Amino acid sequence: MTTSEHDAAAAFLETIRTQPPDQLELPDSIVCVEKRVYGQVGERELTLDYYHRRALPGVARPAIVFLHGGGWRGGSPRQFRRQAAYLALKYDFFAVSASYRLSDEAIFPAALRDAKCAVRWVRANAEQWNIDPEHIAVAGGSAGAHLAAMIAATDGVVGYEGDGGYADQSSRANAAVCFNGVYDLWPLVGHEVGGEVLHAFLGGTSDQVPQRYDEASPIKHLHAGMPPMLLLHGDADTTVSYEQALAMQEKLEELGVPVEVQIYPGRPHGWFNHPPHCADTLLRMSDFLAEQFHFDP
Repeated sequence: MTTSEHDAAAAFLETIRTQPPDQLELPDSIVCVEKRVYGQVGERELTLDYYHRRALPGVARPAIVFLHGGGWRGGSPRQFRRQAAYLALKYDFFAVSASYRLSDEAIFPAALRDAKCAVRWVRANAEQWNIDPEHIAVAGGSAGAHLAAMIAATDGVVGYEGDGGYADQSSRANAAVCFNGVYDLWPLVGHEVGGEVLHAFLGGTSDQVPQRYDEASPIKHLHAGMPPMLLLHGDADTTVSYEQALAMQEKLEELGVPVEVQIYPGRPHGWFNHPPHCADTLLRMSDFLAEQFHFDP
């Protein structure tokens, strides 16, 4: 990384730290292509935004697929615009932020199948964009963190792949980063909002379709050989308890899966989307990815 590139990344990080996300302008050296079709289910086109440096790298670069939050019923790929652009600028990532079918359109596992299709699309385009197919991470916040964790835990499960496209490619993740993730759906059943959200996402209550609440919980799918995971959570989160991250950590460590957890005191649900915390957690994620993918942080 040249001195000018380093300075540009530092300046952009300061912008992320201090300015509201709706006022964020991307550096001139970063290209953003929005609403690129990455798959199709019936007549429904699935789209994503992708970010990269204008110049094609001389060596194969890592990639990351971001999945937005919103209770599986809302949200936008622009939620991770800052993180995607920074990783592209600082480390030459090919960074993707994908949309997926929401719960008012299709119940689980539709969103997971779409998210896996986005990973397959990245691998299918690895040669065009000079991407290292063995260095593809997934990341997300809240509901998006749930999907990222499910991708990490269900590699090779045919029923979750769907038919969105690129069936010849793997949806395997080589690392996963989860912000305030939902890893066990059962604790949300009695939650004032969670019950309603889960009903819509899973197509029934816990009494009506209890097996689906197990099936859609990442913690029920953990196994040895999963990719390394970074779990970031605020301990003042009243929507999804930080204890979910600690429970994941315990089980992953028992299985010998590399896992790092950082609990942020006093931070509520979604804190990572707001300045200055967005910049702080972005640096934590960057350090983790640098270690896993073997590049200088």
